[in-house]
Amino acid sequence: MTDGNENVANAGGVFGMVTNALKSGPLFFVTYLVLAIPTYLLPYGGSNSALAMVAEAALEADTLPVTWWHWFCLVALIVLAWLRGGLIGRAWVAVLPIFAAIFDMVAGLNWIPLIPTGFQVATVILCVNRSPDGNLDEAASSQRTRIGLVILAVMFALTFFNTVTYENVFEQQERERLEQQSQRF
Repeated sequence: MTDGNENVANAGGVFGMVTNALKSGPLFFVTYLVLAIPTYLLPYGGSNSALAMVAEAALEADTLPVTWWHWFCLVALIVLAWLRGGLIGRAWVAVLPIFAAIFDMVAGLNWIPLIPTGFQVATVILCVNRSPDGNLDEAASSQRTRIGLVILAVMFALTFFNTVTYENVFEQQERERLEQQSQRF
């Protein structure tokens, strides 16, 4: 007869696949790299531009979809580091991508070159150079994976929704003009 914790740990499914995948250092590296590359490309679209954010606020415009995707990649990097860190006994390593996100998205701090890159490289080095412990608490690992995947799912849903429903300033002005015309009649 097995207790509830063993059932959670051996449940397999998506959570077990993610946990097992994150035990692999090279797979973590590739996944982290795939999620980190957009954080270097999306700023060219204005994702972390203080000027674009001020203009959006002044015009009461929606946040650019590119900004949402940038945030999604940053949150995914934080969750990925937190999950891998939990597997290798370094859960604190998730603080490094948090600092990278702060230096990447906060106006003024994002003008300091290579600070986010330094935090990202340190995260990769600390997570890849250590293998998961043999005495890993599978139930806690499974719970951590569930929490991480829920966070990613919520962030992806928000990002996707805001991308699909995005209305630029000109579309908003046209919609408001049409609403005003329809109210006159």
